[in-house]
Amino acid sequence: MKIIKYKIEDFKRISCMDDFYKKLGIFNEIGKTIIEVGQIHMEQENCERLQEYIFESLCKNTKYRVYKEDKIKCFAAMDWLQFSPVSGKNMPKDEIWIDELSEEEIAKKMVANAPIIESQMRQKKIGE
Repeated sequence: MKIIKYKIEDFKRISCMDDFYKKLGIFNEIGKTIIEVGQIHMEQENCERLQEYIFESLCKNTKYRVYKEDKIKCFAAMDWLQFSPVSGKNMPKDEIWIDELSEEEIAKKMVANAPIIESQMRQKKIGE
């Protein structure tokens, strides 16, 4: 188990979960040692604060000002739904816990996720 300590206030200006993972310094591990967000655990209250930070940042972003507040909430909620860590009430505040997988476990998960990744790549080519 890898434990990363942080201060929640350092993330007030993030506008998506990618920003959060980049600031934590684990973004480059995603897809390599972190195969799914279920490996990442965070205290529930801080999860809620992160959601608020993302929403507030999107509201301030000029690119999103054309949208109504409920639409911006949807953008933030979809990002959260897809990329958020697992929240837990019993987690220590200001710590991220990452389940480390063996090389064998990583390989199994990569094989299991291959059809999903392939489908996403096909959709990307179609949309280009």
